[in-house]
Amino acid sequence: MIDEVSGEAVVEFPSTAQQHPLPPAWKTTAEVAFGCFFLIAAASFFVAKRRSVVLQQQQTTISIQVEAEPLVPYEQLRCTTTDQRLIYDVISPLNRDSWWTLLRNKGTLDGLGNRIRETLHPFKFLETIFLHSELLRPTVQTIFASGDLISGYKQTEFLDGVAWGMAKEGRRGQVLCYVGDFARKMGLDATRVRSFTQSQDWKGLVRYLCTDSKVPPKDPQPSLALQV
Repeated sequence: MIDEVSGEAVVEFPSTAQQHPLPPAWKTTAEVAFGCFFLIAAASFFVAKRRSVVLQQQQTTISIQVEAEPLVPYEQLRCTTTDQRLIYDVISPLNRDSWWTLLRNKGTLDGLGNRIRETLHPFKFLETIFLHSELLRPTVQTIFASGDLISGYKQTEFLDGVAWGMAKEGRRGQVLCYVGDFARKMGLDATRVRSFTQSQDWKGLVRYLCTDSKVPPKDPQPSLALQV
């Protein structure tokens, strides 16, 4: 461009608007709408999940109080190597994967969790995590030591599975009859374990396991990590 007064060439620079044009109004609106939808969906998911746990606990309070003779000795309750690998597949992502990855893989993880709950007593599930795997114990300890929103979601997922298993076995009277054996195996006070169980305080029970249960020996089952 030529200055009309001096006759000298003037260099023009593009305006800020030209360098960084504003996005179309429809695009900005769509991004805001998507963000709001995502937040609402996430909040609804958390509320629904929490309600399912509360409902499960309310429905099984009476059944947990029933104590029958054990169908088999505690040491004979099923917990195969295949079961242990399934537990590893379900628990290890809770600390390894992001919240978004967990949501994306929720269907797969729920399927694995259902297989565990259908065949494994919840005390054997907890025993495997806290006594037989130096890999999984720190994972659960980390989750229950934190109070942030994401850890809250992971805690709920974990406790939902424990509550479901306790309900299934409780209806058969096969929970309280194993409290003593489970407590001895884990090096815990049987009275406290019974108290957590009768009050349906699964979070309290898991935190008690995190802090007071026996520490597993070093590398007790390295195959769990290698075969996953």
